Amino acid sequence: MEQSIREAVDWRLLQKGYAKRTNPESADLVVSFSVGARERIQVTSSPARAGYRYGAYTGGWHSDVRSYTEGILSIDVFDRQAKQAVWHGWATKRLSRTMDQERRTALIKEAVDAVLESFPAQNTQ
Repeated sequence: MEQSIREAVDWRLLQKGYAKRTNPESADLVVSFSVGARERIQVTSSPARAGYRYGAYTGGWHSDVRSYTEGILSIDVFDRQAKQAVWHGWATKRLSRTMDQERRTALIKEAVDAVLESFPAQNTQ
């Protein structure tokens, strides 16, 4: 997964006009990313069917509780010279335990695109 994220980040930044440096000392920016997952709970409630029972109308609420895994991708960009963060972006997505490699790779590209969409393009002037 790490290699897929690196490739997706490199490609998206290249599309925005940034060039990857082979020598880290000549880079203006440093890009870092992290991934994580957490269990989430979703509760939905709806009115239960009312009925007539023992001389009174009855009703209530029906609740449905489901758990799922949420994936998180964070990307940080640092000014190498100043050693300070200059940009941060993140995205979350509900994950499926039965995801195959092809779907996982597509999901990584979608997440990277979503995170870097607001990252400014390189000023070519």
